[in-house]
Amino acid sequence: MSIAAPGCVDDASTCELKPGDILITAGVTDGVDGIRGDVRLYLQDGDGLDTSLRLCREQGDLLTLNGISLTESSVDNIYRYTTALNAATSAYEFRFTRDGQIYAMSVDAPPTFELVTPIPGEVFSVSDDLSLSWSPLWPDRSLNLRAIPDDPSCLQPVNLDLDDTGVTVLPAGTLTWSADTSQAAECPVTLELLRVQEGAYPAGLAAGGWVQARVVEQVVAIATP
Repeated sequence: MSIAAPGCVDDASTCELKPGDILITAGVTDGVDGIRGDVRLYLQDGDGLDTSLRLCREQGDLLTLNGISLTESSVDNIYRYTTALNAATSAYEFRFTRDGQIYAMSVDAPPTFELVTPIPGEVFSVSDDLSLSWSPLWPDRSLNLRAIPDDPSCLQPVNLDLDDTGVTVLPAGTLTWSADTSQAAECPVTLELLRVQEGAYPAGLAAGGWVQARVVEQVVAIATP
């Protein structure tokens, strides 16, 4: 699902490339910041490195999400194409258009859900089991759980894949207190659940690309030793 870190080549673009040389990663995320699409384009070399590509708009190359054009941004010649959507839909379609040829990347949205427990601001001890629950469940699927402390010096981050059963219990000690308790008695931590649905990637583009739809729910709780 991931690819190597991109390299930097001055003004590398899709202009002189065949579609089969262009690798695309595309994702749409329904999360706390709204619904956002993000696309990256790469050229892979024979050593497995990936060069970030600029979309060649001057020859008419186009990227859209559900018909909306994506906005270009770049930092140190690393290019991103993003847009925000006003509302969630049951399916999303990214399109890369070149010389009238459309390369469509479609993906169904995962079911939305609500993180029920713990509640915002709930205080819990890392010495005790921690119960998380969400609704509705997504039968026979998995989701990702991350615990992201505001201050990494007090709590170790956690990243786990779980069965999407609607409830899980993190045994005592899963979250590890790492600070001197005389200096930090509480540590705000974001508990994040992520559902991912993989979509259809077109054969006409470079192999190794992907398209995803994601749903994210978060709650901030207070960890204690």
